[in-house]
Amino acid sequence: MNAVVGNVLSAWREAFAARDVDALVALYAPAALFFGSQPRLFNGRTEIREYFESLPPIAKPKVAFSDVVVAAITPDVLTVAMLAAFSAEGRGVLHMRLTQTLAHRGGQWLIAAHHASPA
Repeated sequence: MNAVVGNVLSAWREAFAARDVDALVALYAPAALFFGSQPRLFNGRTEIREYFESLPPIAKPKVAFSDVVVAAITPDVLTVAMLAAFSAEGRGVLHMRLTQTLAHRGGQWLIAAHHASPA
């Protein structure tokens, strides 16, 4: 896996596990598009924050990424497709397909687009 992608996914996994909404939102570009587990499209960091804050409380959330495939669109834009297994204490595993577009802007890699669908 590309080191940049590994770093972004690791930061996402850690922030998700900690339920750290600020850290999650900071991983997204200001005008990012986000389709999560809800049918609505969330546009920009304010709406992405609303999404993460609306998730029900769960004990010890975890996510494991697998089958990660990276396509370099340009040196500053990567498209990433993967499988994600979401779990939590006392709950089953939710398997999702995720696609993210990462863009290098202002010296950092940010998620410019995020799309999730059931696997």
